[in-house]
Amino acid sequence: LEYRHVTPDFLKHYEEWMLHEGKAPQSPKSKQAGVSVTTVSIYTRALRTLFNEAIEAGIIEQASYPFSTRKGSVKYVIPESENIKKALSRSDIDKVKAYQPEPESMEQRAHDLWLFSYYGNGMNIADVCRLKQSNLTKDYIHFERAKTKASNKKKPIVISVKISEVMTRVIEHWGNKDKSKNAYVFPFLNNSMDATQQKQTIHQVIKMTNKYMKRIGEKLGIEGDLNTYAARHSFATTLQRTGAPISFIQGRLGHKKSSTTEIYLAGFEPEQESKFLSEL
Repeated sequence: LEYRHVTPDFLKHYEEWMLHEGKAPQSPKSKQAGVSVTTVSIYTRALRTLFNEAIEAGIIEQASYPFSTRKGSVKYVIPESENIKKALSRSDIDKVKAYQPEPESMEQRAHDLWLFSYYGNGMNIADVCRLKQSNLTKDYIHFERAKTKASNKKKPIVISVKISEVMTRVIEHWGNKDKSKNAYVFPFLNNSMDATQQKQTIHQVIKMTNKYMKRIGEKLGIEGDLNTYAARHSFATTLQRTGAPISFIQGRLGHKKSSTTEIYLAGFEPEQESKFLSEL
């Protein structure tokens, strides 16, 4: 497939196909099904990135760019992701905090990593795994998100996280014994691994964390997914519910745009809504 083949019409047909038949059968007996709008958005945004890089490299001309952000344009407009709220309620977060997992088990590791992520500005597990001793000071963690590090060619976005008592406990319990500056904080990765090995290891850590957090969620009667995404979204929403401005939350999450931050926010608790509305 060449760049010239990817026209606005091609992309419109591709979106239509994805929504009706884009999901591969999970077994020989199952039928093809459509994917979500969010999946279409993810795939087409990745394709748009390839076009942007090709134009920058002089491989194609700007005139052949098939994308537009203006609704009603003859070019292709990437659909907006479905904003599915993943944040937990205050009471559910309190249940997770109070839960006592089986000591020295995979359940405890998953629970501790989830709490580390929650208290660590909603740090995703990939960034938790990549933390090095050089990122730590006495009271803070300073790091760049791996997700945006490669794309921020100019000024890097450095996130500063105040190390809480919970985070200190998790590091002391699960942390690497090697405290040299180039050593990883947690022993999931090591400096002899190549990029593929690191990616596979991180994927496994996330998979196991989600597996055991799902079990904890079932024990606690929490509806919805109690996974690593929930930790990040819950951090952002908890700040919002305490009255923190979006600009503050945006900085803690390391987002370049406030519109990205707003996707993470689940709104207010019913009690808060009633309080606000009672002032009318």
